[in-house]
Order: sequence, then C-alpha cells, then structure tokens
Amino acid sequence: MKNSFSISVETGISGGKTDEIVNENGNLLSLLEWKEALNPFIHTTFGWEYFFKAPEKGPSFFAELGLKAVLPVISGFITDYDYSSDGSINGYSLHNSKSEKNIEGSLSAGINLPLGNFELSGALGFFYRTKFFRGLNGYTQYPANGEAWTGNEDKNYVSGTILSYHQDYYLPALILEGVYNFTDNISTGISGIYYPYGFMNGVDSHHLRNIEFYDYVRAVMGVKAGLFFNLSFSGNKNRMFSNIALVFNYEFLYGGQGTNYQKYTGDYSGEAVLIPGVTPQTKSCSWSLSLKYF
Repeated sequence: MKNSFSISVETGISGGKTDEIVNENGNLLSLLEWKEALNPFIHTTFGWEYFFKAPEKGPSFFAELGLKAVLPVISGFITDYDYSSDGSINGYSLHNSKSEKNIEGSLSAGINLPLGNFELSGALGFFYRTKFFRGLNGYTQYPANGEAWTGNEDKNYVSGTILSYHQDYYLPALILEGVYNFTDNISTGISGIYYPYGFMNGVDSHHLRNIEFYDYVRAVMGVKAGLFFNLSFSGNKNRMFSNIALVFNYEFLYGGQGTNYQKYTGDYSGEAVLIPGVTPQTKSCSWSLSLKYF
C-alpha cells in the first residue's frame, strides 16, 4: 500500500510571555506583559503520507492538518507600564492573567527522505493562531504630580475585568525535521520552524477607561525549535498509538511594524481613529513540554 493515514495526540503543559509594545514617535509609550505559567494543552494532528515506492519505505510525500487548544486557566499575571517622553515610568498596574482562548490550526505539506538511520523532512506550512487574555482584579499605581513611578505609591485595588487582549496571528512557515533511529524502537530528533513574514491583528481593551486600541502588525518573524525522544512499543507501524514521544519546544516571535487605531466604548463610543506616530509591536516567547502518542 502506497498510502498511509495517521493520527497523533499530544498533551502537556506550556508557558511563556506575550508583550504588547507601543511606541510614539520612536519613544516607548506603553508596555503590557502577559505572563503565563503552566497552561495545559492538547494537540491533535491528522496525517496522510504517499510513498513513491512500495512497500512503505523510501522517499515519501506527506500532508498534515493540526489543531491545538490550550485549556482556559488562571496561571499568570499581567503588568502594565505607561511611560513619559523622557523614558520614565508614570503608571503601573498588576493583575491576574487568564488565558481564556489559545487555539492554533495548521496545515503543512512536504517531502520525507530516509538516509540510512537518518530521516530528513522539509515542508511548507501555514499557522493560524487566535489568543485571548483577560486581566482580572489586582491594583494600579499612579504617581502624583507627574513624578516617576517608584513602586512605593499607594495601591488602588480594583476588581473584575480590567484589561483584555485579543490576538490573531497569520504565519506562513518553513518546517525542517531530522530524526536518528538508534534501533527500530528508539529514535530521537530535532525540529525547526521558521516564520519569515506574518501578520498579527490585536485588540487591547482597557475596561476602566472605556477605550480600545486596535493593533495591525506586519513583518512578524520568528523561530520555533524542538527536541524529541521516541519510543515504539510495536514493530507494526500501522497500529494506532503504538509510539510515545517526549517533546520539548521553544518559540520566539517578534513583529516591529504596524499601525494603531483608537476607539472609545461605552456612552461615548464611536469609530476607530488612526493615531498618527504610534507604532504597535508584538513580542512573545513560549515553551511546551508534552507527551505525544502516535
């Protein structure tokens, strides 16, 4: 049989940090750091592989469809810094962070080349990612008379949803993977994903101020590196879930070009207005540790 179909299920924990950076005329205006600790996730991948020669060995073409979802939990915090034109901090707030939505869909296709005990594969892919954070409770600190923030100011405690941040990522990708087979049952490998040029659309909502900021960021670039160790419990590769892998991944993304719009909500709601001279940026780093069954 030249065609092979597969399914894999991956479960684990993830964490990291997402920064929303806003500059005005080249000066830092605002920095929001959404920090995540331990978030459980599940990742399912459906695969199809076509072998150019029968039996199922030698070069092959493959395609994969993936869906990843992070479970909504409160497992971090968000810090919000406001800056003066001289670079000093003139406002600060701290809140609990809840990752209410973090879903990723992916589609990829490529070639796999066995080379003795080695296997090399390369693919082109596309990733769509949607994330929604909510900042809850906590406190704010604003110095009097325009002075710089020191951290010793009185804390104004607040409750409920104070901030929220919604992101949509559109990421074309180049995917590479290398595997070394020690035996028929034991293998290890590395993987890499390069995001050459993507887009991020974001909505930053400040609920106490009844205002929303719309970020449209382009030139989002980054890399993802992975390390995995596979163990097979059966010589029959057609048997579902006869393999288990320990997987570690680390990802970094950065986008430094964009435009920003502002919109008031509540009683004074209106159309979103472009803010001249204001440039939004996005930066994120994340890690994951998981077990993969396939």
